[in-house]
Amino acid sequence: MPPVEREFIFDGGRNIENLALQDLQEAGYKTIQQGRDFELKEQEITGHLDCLISDNGQNYPCEIKGISPFDFDKLNSAEDMLKSEKPYIRAYPAQLQLYLFMAAVNKLTSQEKPEGLFYIKNKLTFLPKEIWVELDYEYVEELLRKAERINKHIQNGTLPERIEDISVCLNYCPFQAICLPDIRRAEGIEILDDIEAERTIKRWFELKDAASEYAELDKRLKDYCQGKDKKILGDYLITGKKISKNLPAQQARTIEYWQKKIVSLTAVPE
Repeated sequence: MPPVEREFIFDGGRNIENLALQDLQEAGYKTIQQGRDFELKEQEITGHLDCLISDNGQNYPCEIKGISPFDFDKLNSAEDMLKSEKPYIRAYPAQLQLYLFMAAVNKLTSQEKPEGLFYIKNKLTFLPKEIWVELDYEYVEELLRKAERINKHIQNGTLPERIEDISVCLNYCPFQAICLPDIRRAEGIEILDDIEAERTIKRWFELKDAASEYAELDKRLKDYCQGKDKKILGDYLITGKKISKNLPAQQARTIEYWQKKIVSLTAVPE
């Protein structure tokens, strides 16, 4: 990603964070200790919390996230985040759980069951959503053990076993080009020579995110326009009609189809 483009992304993130802080303050929360650094020395875990919010004398760690319209409606709980197909969204609960744990260790929270807040904003509409999370000690213990395993590998100069099923990595892992350099020589792999198809795949990757966003917006508009005819919204005319189709009865049958998955072998982290 070009440095200028990356800087615009960071600027967008900062703008969303500022809007979220304003929302929270207008809702009556006090925002304190913005950008608070945390550390667990034994596990070598550090973090940079967006802010603590205070309400009625209680403090709550708060993480602010700008979320794409495609994902915003899907996320209503930490469990939804853990089920996401996107690894970076699946990592959000771990982040807030560790902040909750470190805040409790530092006596910044006094609740019997410490709670934290994901304050997420839709990147398209800027609509907010609050997702509250309780401290899960068992989950945190798993995270601490995972950190200890990672640190042990670093100290010993070793690596964990490589994941053999590359489909687990989906298309989001930026280290595939490093972890899978020998995939081209693996047993059962056939090298194709089709320049036009390769160009098509490259362009498909470039348009993939935009297509997903379009599909989500199209679905939302179909729901919104249901039953509306000859309506004006701003500069747009909405028309529609109910269509009925008589479909022939079909017998129960088994169908077969090919499920594709395309993974980039050249994406290197910047």
